[in-house]
Amino acid sequence: MAGRLSRLLVPFAFLTGAWAPLLADEAEWQRQMDIALQSAARQNYAASETAFTAAIRELEMSNPNDHRLGPTINNLGLVYRAANNLPQAEAAFRRAMTYIEKTNSPQSIDVGNSSLNVGSVLIAEGKYNQAEPFLQKALGIYQKQFGDRSPKTGTVLAQIGEMYRGLHDYDTAEATLKKAIDVQEAASGIDNADVGNTLRSLAEVYAARNMMDKAEPRFKLVMTIREATAGMESQEFVDAAERYAQILEKMGRFQEAERHKKLAAAIRSMKKGQTPLQVDTPQQPKAAPAPGAKASAFARLH
Repeated sequence: MAGRLSRLLVPFAFLTGAWAPLLADEAEWQRQMDIALQSAARQNYAASETAFTAAIRELEMSNPNDHRLGPTINNLGLVYRAANNLPQAEAAFRRAMTYIEKTNSPQSIDVGNSSLNVGSVLIAEGKYNQAEPFLQKALGIYQKQFGDRSPKTGTVLAQIGEMYRGLHDYDTAEATLKKAIDVQEAASGIDNADVGNTLRSLAEVYAARNMMDKAEPRFKLVMTIREATAGMESQEFVDAAERYAQILEKMGRFQEAERHKKLAAAIRSMKKGQTPLQVDTPQQPKAAPAPGAKASAFARLH
């Protein structure tokens, strides 16, 4: 389940702490945890929330200092986040952090993950000014524990770049997002969902500055990545196609924009069980890298 739910919640982080049996009624706590995890895997978030809440209550009744409280409350926050219940996710992540910081060293991975969870949900809520200390704390821990080039470091850099974009500090956002893409691509390759997310943020930075010559090829590459990672029939690809069409319209490339709009509409119709529209699928060839060069996100933009 952790793999499935973690994919839903990227870049939100599960905690690594082990749960040693400490309860008198261990069977009931484990039963509730099993229900919570299985329900989350089926995306039945209401049932998962109920079971996680019961599991937390078992811990609190038996031992309010139980070291499993932090991770369990954190996972409840992940369920709220997956259900897009952001205020309750924030509250759960903050509450979890108080327990996690008490039972772990300041530079532990669990503290880093908890900090990232709080910072990321604050960004999702548009609370950019509040997010920075949590994200910077996570960044410091990840750099110390994993190094500057680790996927975890790339994840938090991407969130920091998104934070600066929300604060309209576009120069800092651009530099940070470029660094995040470099780290993420080196770790996972170009056709990776995280790279697509960060590249979209960078493209939005250029769009906000009306730098369409830089924004357009990046939005186009986001479409290519979405197709490779989620499939052409996915909501992610549809959203990317529609956003690319908007950029093309702003550039006066109306025929190309219309083709992408029709493609997105056809996919939506097909997903609803309606007869799909007949459209010419826009071609998105991958540019060949220079001889001997790595086919990076930036190499493929030109």
